Amino acid sequence: MYLFHAISTYQLLEMIVFKTKFHKDDKCVLMITDTVVDKFPAYKKLDSFFDEIIVYPIAPPPSSKKSLPENCSSFFDSIFKKHKLSINSFDEIYVGCAHYYFGIYLASYNIPFVFFEDAAGIQSRWDILVNIEKEKYPIKQRFNLELGLYDGSNPAVKKIICNHNSQTDEVKRNTEHFDVVATFLELDESIQNEVREFFIDIDKIDIPENATLFLTQHLANMQVLSFDDHVLLYQLVFDYFFKDKTVVLKPHPDDIMHYGILFPKCQIIRQRFPAEFLPVMFVNKPKEIATVSSTAIFNLQNSFDETFFLDTRTEKDFKALHRYFVALMLHEAIAKDASILQIGVNECIINELCRANNITVGDTGNFYIIDDIEAGGDFTRENIISLLENMKPNDSAIFINFKNDYCFYDINHKEIFKSTIPITIKKRKQRDDEFYSDTNTETIYFYSKNEEYRKMAENMELNKTLENTGLEISLESLTPEQRQIKALEGTLKATEARLLYYINRVKELENEGKK
Repeated sequence: MYLFHAISTYQLLEMIVFKTKFHKDDKCVLMITDTVVDKFPAYKKLDSFFDEIIVYPIAPPPSSKKSLPENCSSFFDSIFKKHKLSINSFDEIYVGCAHYYFGIYLASYNIPFVFFEDAAGIQSRWDILVNIEKEKYPIKQRFNLELGLYDGSNPAVKKIICNHNSQTDEVKRNTEHFDVVATFLELDESIQNEVREFFIDIDKIDIPENATLFLTQHLANMQVLSFDDHVLLYQLVFDYFFKDKTVVLKPHPDDIMHYGILFPKCQIIRQRFPAEFLPVMFVNKPKEIATVSSTAIFNLQNSFDETFFLDTRTEKDFKALHRYFVALMLHEAIAKDASILQIGVNECIINELCRANNITVGDTGNFYIIDDIEAGGDFTRENIISLLENMKPNDSAIFINFKNDYCFYDINHKEIFKSTIPITIKKRKQRDDEFYSDTNTETIYFYSKNEEYRKMAENMELNKTLENTGLEISLESLTPEQRQIKALEGTLKATEARLLYYINRVKELENEGKK
């Protein structure tokens, strides 16, 4: 007898397909949470695939007297007792979402199980799960890290099942390849139809030709972003990357955002079903599949001609999109034939902006786009100062400065700041309804030893209307006096940032000395 466990739509599909493919004639029990039942009220139809269905609350009742493992133990022991089953009676236990309470129960008591990666591609990106739970479930996160339930390193894990084709790097340790899309398509057509009919009651979806299929995330529901920022992220992404494209939106099953109002030109697919069905769901197959941070794309990218992907870092710095765009427009206006070198920036955003705006690069000089030094690999503030001082006349740099760290400023290297031009981005509100942006002025900084380049940066004109966001951005033309004031303001802020850096560095050294 075999036990299967799932708490998400994706995992449920995985378990159905895996069971059908490899345990067709075996007795199998399925454990699902009440949240799965909420999504699929007709869950009892799953008895055509499994011999018994166990539905349980997604979390055990909180207890002040028991530790989390002890609480999980009594919780799941009572569930199995109710169903007249023993956890030791199963030949194999297959667990989707092992970092939830059932996984903690099994790992805490060293009950062997097979670990399914939480979603496609997560086995090499398990830090995503850690970050999601950091704020919402800190106690559970601590246990999961200690128990190795994010990466499957717990000794109770017999093997890890994941999609090797969806990982960021080669996955070797104790893993078995399983591609749910490919395996589903290998099943008999009658079984495929039976599986599809459980999840969705429609056959084919009619969409325009050459459309972009965009998969959303339930960012507000997961409390990754506020409601307003959830909306603003997609408004900005649509304005900067999909302005002239036909977009079909496929919301995440748990995403209830009012996209029909926000994006009236988009077709919305509101039927809930696993994204893994998408390659076979359309009359006109989409040309491109796109998303911000949805892991579903890792299973699907090989099924479409083009892929657009912004990673989870975008959830934190999407508001820097205006700065990134202006930086690239400066490249086009000032140093179009220069190569673009990225330090500490969101590379996904830069690369996709280049693609959306048909930006190509040459090799006549270097154009640096610099942002978060902490994310810049081996670069430090000292490296940046050295880089600037050793630049050639046809080199230049843009500082996104999204974290206001002013990494280009050092009081002992004032000549650098004298060759640095503030570029002011002005934002004008274009409507009142469904408006979620701020209208604060933003400043990025352009550096070059080339006086002609600096004058071009000072005099550059740019206007862009962001229809979905309800915003117009432009470069504010400054008088020499206003520019000097901006420079002085920047110097003050840069000095403050530098002092904070030194204060924190001294504290770090003191702490290291105490160890």
